Amino acid sequence: MKMTLSNEILKEKAGSIFAISPSFEVSNKYAFIPTIEVVDMFRDNNWYPVEAKESFVRLSKNKGYQKHLIRFRHISDFLSNQDESIEIVLTNSHNRSSSFIIQVGVFRFICANGLVVANNLFEKISIRHIGFKESEVKKAIETIVASIDKINERINLYKQIELSKDEQISLARASKIIRFKPYQQVDIEDLLKPHRKEDEDNDLWRVFNRIQENVIRGGIRGKNIFTDRKFTSKLVKSIDNIISINEKLFDVTDKFASIKLSA
Repeated sequence: MKMTLSNEILKEKAGSIFAISPSFEVSNKYAFIPTIEVVDMFRDNNWYPVEAKESFVRLSKNKGYQKHLIRFRHISDFLSNQDESIEIVLTNSHNRSSSFIIQVGVFRFICANGLVVANNLFEKISIRHIGFKESEVKKAIETIVASIDKINERINLYKQIELSKDEQISLARASKIIRFKPYQQVDIEDLLKPHRKEDEDNDLWRVFNRIQENVIRGGIRGKNIFTDRKFTSKLVKSIDNIISINEKLFDVTDKFASIKLSA
């Protein structure tokens, strides 16, 4: 069971969370709010950090100010027996590369998959650094809490939709183009491969999670159809790519569910 992260661990994982000033490149209108202050706001509302990371930077001027991501879980879910937990995903930076962006995530305990909910299910909340107000953070948290039942209902719906083999392949093909280029040939069956017995069922939720895990964690072997050069996909590390790929995978899955339900 993943437990809450202390400030010491947060600093080890993403030191930019603790920046005490913005990058010198920001304008005078920029309202600097240290991310750690927002973390404390979340803690005050019983949401605790469970994961943190920051972007790799090549330029020294961006070190300590770069984009960072923190996932929060409500205190009630730490001792929960549920298969998954709704999380809050916060991204921010102190060099103008990102405003405070708050999204909904889903954490699946069986495989430690951290998903990001598609915008059509929960539209991300962006809080600009200009005119920043603490009340906006509290309002965002309240909005997410109000959406939890709706998102859980949608996930339960996915669990009730059984997919035929052809439907699984169709979903995997639609997901393949999210991560791979048209000229990168991969075996669709590799995207559908389960890594544990609990994921062998063929409902939409499990198939989606199998695909997501294989796409994000890498290890998929393929070939460039133009050069005939073989490759093995790598773990997705970029914060932007992690969020973008997860959102798109969730969106494809939700559209797939809608098609199945309307048939």
